Amino acid sequence: MYNSRLEHYLDEMERPLTRLSAETRREWREEARQHLLDLVAAHEELGASPQEAMEAALRQFGDARQIGRQLQRAAQEQTMGPGAALALFSPLLIAAILLLTGCAYAYVLSGSLLAYTVLQWAGVGAFLAVPILGGWRVGRRRSARRLGRPALAALALPTLLFLPIASVFLIPMIGSPWQGATPDCRWGLLWFPMAVASQMAASYRYRRLKSHA
Repeated sequence: MYNSRLEHYLDEMERPLTRLSAETRREWREEARQHLLDLVAAHEELGASPQEAMEAALRQFGDARQIGRQLQRAAQEQTMGPGAALALFSPLLIAAILLLTGCAYAYVLSGSLLAYTVLQWAGVGAFLAVPILGGWRVGRRRSARRLGRPALAALALPTLLFLPIASVFLIPMIGSPWQGATPDCRWGLLWFPMAVASQMAASYRYRRLKSHA
């Protein structure tokens, strides 16, 4: 009974840690176990029975699910940085480039007005989708209570690196690529507020979902 109560508590604490590696979960579980056993020993020295000492230690330690959620947030804050945000943005950017390249080739080979219209809207779609979906993915990884400097840095790096590419996406819409139209990086700056807004929306949504879990 003594051990089963402890293991059940540790299971509840570990349940929210779904996005952490098995090794990290195991390390935190063993650390929590040791802290609890130390508390149990302290209560037993004060005269409590083993069962009473265990219950007192668990009450003192706190709600298992809440501790698990706090550990999950702490781990995400530590691991989510500019490099991780760049990794989340990159597949979206590559997909957008491939889409636009395919549409451009279709237009060059066919010369049809329909192909050029598709190329125009593909550019606009890529320009909007990459920062919005990228910011959303960053927000899911970061369950921050508010948008702080680390979050802004994580979003600023891909924005700066992708600025020239972002401006190219809109060339088919804002000018003919065959008449000397050049990228305007000012358009690319729109990526940052779109990504920030998406990150905040995702963070808020997932915090609400987890708080009601």
